[in-house]
Amino acid sequence: MDSPSQTVSDHNQVEIEDSGIYKAIFTKDGTLPENEAIEHSPRGSVQGWWRTPFMKQCFATSGVTLSAMGDALVMCFTSVLLPQLRQSEDIKLDAEQESWIASIVGLALIIGIIIVPSIMGRYGRRTANAISNGLLAVSWFALFLASDYHSILFIRLLQGLSIGMTSILAPIIIGEYTSPKYRGAFLSTIALAISLGILFVHSFSVFFTWKQLCLIFTATTLLDCVIVVCSPETPTFLAARGRYEECRKVFRSLRYPEEEIELEKMIKANMNKTVINTNGTSFRDRFKGKLNYFLEMAKKREFYKPVILMFHLHIINEWSGSNIIEAYTRDIYAVIIGKNVDISLVMISTDICNLISNFLAIIIIRKVRRRVMLLGTISLNLLSFLLTAAHVYAKSCGISTFDYPIVGIVLVHFHMFTLAIGNLPLPNIISGEIFCLEYRGISSMITLLFFCVNMIISMKTALFLFANIGLHGTYLLYAGFVSYGLLVSMIMLPETKDKTLLDIEEEFRGVKEDFETFIPHPDIELRKR
Repeated sequence: MDSPSQTVSDHNQVEIEDSGIYKAIFTKDGTLPENEAIEHSPRGSVQGWWRTPFMKQCFATSGVTLSAMGDALVMCFTSVLLPQLRQSEDIKLDAEQESWIASIVGLALIIGIIIVPSIMGRYGRRTANAISNGLLAVSWFALFLASDYHSILFIRLLQGLSIGMTSILAPIIIGEYTSPKYRGAFLSTIALAISLGILFVHSFSVFFTWKQLCLIFTATTLLDCVIVVCSPETPTFLAARGRYEECRKVFRSLRYPEEEIELEKMIKANMNKTVINTNGTSFRDRFKGKLNYFLEMAKKREFYKPVILMFHLHIINEWSGSNIIEAYTRDIYAVIIGKNVDISLVMISTDICNLISNFLAIIIIRKVRRRVMLLGTISLNLLSFLLTAAHVYAKSCGISTFDYPIVGIVLVHFHMFTLAIGNLPLPNIISGEIFCLEYRGISSMITLLFFCVNMIISMKTALFLFANIGLHGTYLLYAGFVSYGLLVSMIMLPETKDKTLLDIEEEFRGVKEDFETFIPHPDIELRKR
């Protein structure tokens, strides 16, 4: 041999089950093939901490996290744009035009959600993310140059397309890049990035004009584009496209050696899939083939169970009050706290509370099981609804003995804490874990469209409910919706913490794979202890 092979050390021996029945050895003679060990970067590697799989996962997911922050910048930008345009004589807008500038993002978001599954399924997750970020960078710079209403409206349409694409891509890409034990924490950074984006918009608007902010956001989005382009394609997509050697190379660069079995199981699962080729057939035959495919898909447990579960998690997410508070912050805070308080200062304070709570959620998600965290945090959210409703009702009836602004301030901070630590991050985390590989794109599309419908209903009915049943009645109604979503979610949600995506998929399918019948890669031998 040109160079000696490297003996497998103890840290490269993979424990497959907690019971310790099996041990994986990477070669049949106890050695690794040449350069095989070099592709891995185990803990404590002499390559340096910056080249460990964990740091590579941090770099790859940072592009997606910045994309999520870009979504928040787009959604909150009207809170800066419209007030400054009212004070300016350059672009004059009436109330109808202002409402279109604010709302067209929601319409375009739906279009982005619909088109992205086909792009990410055909061209890859990285390509779809690069398109989304490139579109957003161009739109921010175009908005800087905009000088009339129609230009601004069209640019906001493009921004909505971009954030619609990111809303599906972010949890999927992070879930496919990261190790099971880090996956929850990385997925939690989506909510953290959104909170940072909101805080940036509210804070920077004090010092910069909307045109200056457009240039700043253009620069940050271009940085995101560079990170995305320099990141690899996800191993899951490469395996799905039959690019197995490239899949192995990327997987071993991003993951630790003890995760090798996940790689071989993923490749084996894709090798066993049957691909139906409809090229050259008539339109009628292709349509019939697609229709049969969707009908068969709808019958599979691994498709419909995660979709139904995510429906109810999105019910929790939307009706927990996050979007309503963002849209009607001053109206709601004035009722809860009173009108003799600086609401702007309270808004910045709650933004900081959100940020701290998101950091706390990243720590907790590493330690606590998903089901326990879901039950605990959503129960706190329900408690905040009930306490706030009781406080507002007592104030309106003049029977409150605690009618002080500090009580309302504590209640709104407690509510925002429950949102940031559970209601917002958990749907992102779980959606990045439960969808099976084959239907990941369409499952995300369907569930996010359901979320958009809930968002439209809640935003359109909020003022009507405030006027007719009051804030306390509205909060009690929302608490009922959240309770229903929590009950169904606790029944349907399996524990996903520290499990591989394939293991979670098999659990929804109801199949327990017999490990002894698993045929691994030729370089792996399973030996009983």
